[in-house]
Amino acid sequence: MSSTKIALLRGINVGGHRKVPMAELRKLMTDLGFEQVKTYIQSGNIIFKSPVENTAELALRIQNGILERFGFEVPVICLTAETLQHAVKNNPFVTEATPLSQLHLSFLNKEPEKSLAEALQEIDLSPDQYHLQNTFIYYRKSDTDVLITTEESGSFDGFYILYKQVFSQGIEIN
Repeated sequence: MSSTKIALLRGINVGGHRKVPMAELRKLMTDLGFEQVKTYIQSGNIIFKSPVENTAELALRIQNGILERFGFEVPVICLTAETLQHAVKNNPFVTEATPLSQLHLSFLNKEPEKSLAEALQEIDLSPDQYHLQNTFIYYRKSDTDVLITTEESGSFDGFYILYKQVFSQGIEIN
């Protein structure tokens, strides 16, 4: 029996690069055997049905299909609808007083090794906050625009610094 899955494609249709028209993406997904395919704006977020439960296998299938059809690689993370609902429901920063614009949720393609997870816990992004939970990174942006300056990187917002640390370890993030 088919269940609902979500595919998150990173870095398509940004700044005129790696263009993937949504109609063509939906066609590709249908050609790959997925059902009830829907895309969300031009972001490359896809909702579809598939009887396959292995989300890593689905991500690889979609990634290979995009490479074949469009000629470039796109990192893909697949989730079940239940995983997405769980992630949203368990955001540790949600309160009635927290504006939604301050809440961010990112997904990793695999759980970080213990040493990386521990290293991430040591990064202070005050006044912003973040929490790593399995393959989720919850991020609460403060209501001030604070840039963090590092010697090697220059000035960036906290999420960029966190992203760079995770990505440098070979973990895809969406």
